[in-house]
Amino acid sequence: MSGKTDFLVVGAGLAGLSAALFAAKAGKSVRIACSGQGSLTIADSSFDLLGYVPGYPHAVREPFEHFEMLPSEHPYARCGKQTAANAITAFRQLLEESGYPYRFFGTDSAPRNEMLLTSLGTEKPSSGAECSQIVPDMADIRRIMVIGMECLKDFFPQLCVSGLKLKPRFSKIPIVSSVMPSPAYFAPFVASHGLTHRTRDVSFLDAARFFETDDGCEILMRSVEDCLRSAGYPAQEDTLVLLPPILGIERGLAGTLRDRLGISVTELVTPGLSVTGYRLRLRLMRLLDAYGVDLFENTLITGHADGPDGRLSALRSDDIQLTADDFVIATGGIYGGGLVVGPDAVRDAIFGDAFGFTNPCLPVDETWSDTEAFPKMSDGRVHAFALSGVRTDAQLRPVDANGKCPYPNVRYAGRSVGGFDPIGEKSGNGSAVITAFAAVESLLANACDGVRS
Repeated sequence: MSGKTDFLVVGAGLAGLSAALFAAKAGKSVRIACSGQGSLTIADSSFDLLGYVPGYPHAVREPFEHFEMLPSEHPYARCGKQTAANAITAFRQLLEESGYPYRFFGTDSAPRNEMLLTSLGTEKPSSGAECSQIVPDMADIRRIMVIGMECLKDFFPQLCVSGLKLKPRFSKIPIVSSVMPSPAYFAPFVASHGLTHRTRDVSFLDAARFFETDDGCEILMRSVEDCLRSAGYPAQEDTLVLLPPILGIERGLAGTLRDRLGISVTELVTPGLSVTGYRLRLRLMRLLDAYGVDLFENTLITGHADGPDGRLSALRSDDIQLTADDFVIATGGIYGGGLVVGPDAVRDAIFGDAFGFTNPCLPVDETWSDTEAFPKMSDGRVHAFALSGVRTDAQLRPVDANGKCPYPNVRYAGRSVGGFDPIGEKSGNGSAVITAFAAVESLLANACDGVRS
């Protein structure tokens, strides 16, 4: 394809979208190449900065205070607190510009974790969340109801209630569950030969889209009101209703429920297809369009071209070749397809064995079959498999096994970077945004200094 761009970002997860927007806001021409929609469609939008640290017995309250406890190869150790704070500021500004109703806890320079509630009745430390997920002060709550819906996939209200009752801060608050009927719109059952058969399960996204309609909104209001009435719960502010993420895509139905019924409402963090991540992605995609970022979807990068000066000059798929001055690789980890695991090696999906890898745990190694693949962080153990990723230097440039940088105009961001366990640490979205910001800032700084990366 003809035409050179300043930045080419590979990947459309949170790291890739953030990197593209950071570069575009700096006045650079940007293209994104991606093979799919990215992880935001299946992940939560909460800003998980750092919830747990290996060897620390409790959930982290002040993430920046624990950066010193992280190993030197951790991307936060590479980036540092100041860059992390600047990244949070830049990302917060993006969200404000997009109109996404979001709140960060603490300040940009001193973020603080608050506990979000999950559909399992557990608590998850996070440094920011969509406003609908923020938990009110329990001192103001006198009763809690967890409401599900018939035929709603992957949500069991009684399971959530059981988990919440194990938590000290909920131990003295009455908690009950209820299930509202599935709206006729979904036609979940059909009669055949005198039997009732389930025809489909309803996903969170299905429900959110329906309840956002005028008819769906009215059904939701009446259903929640009926659930409260059947339990003898008053519709007032000290009644907290916990719901799965089904409160619309654009309309902000949590606020509508609060205004119409006078109750407190919180959406739970759930596994599987995430509506909050989907909401965030919609806003970021609109910003990309506003900043003139070109998006090449269904574009699987399979090769690269080197320039005469030892720099990367282009990446190519089966159909097109995309040239750029600078490149940010945010293709994800093993799940996202950015890393490819074979019996004998972990390889980068684009560059193969060109770079080194942090703690590559291979199928031929004994630790691959560790029965504690996700050991307790408090024990100080992390499965080596979780740490696998591209080895980078302090500027997030990929380096080979000898510590040399084959491509000085390439930076890595997000889960492709090795040296940390975003699942165990609860640092996924935070590390995506911070490494994306650091990668772009590094490339911009080199350009300003007159050094082409």
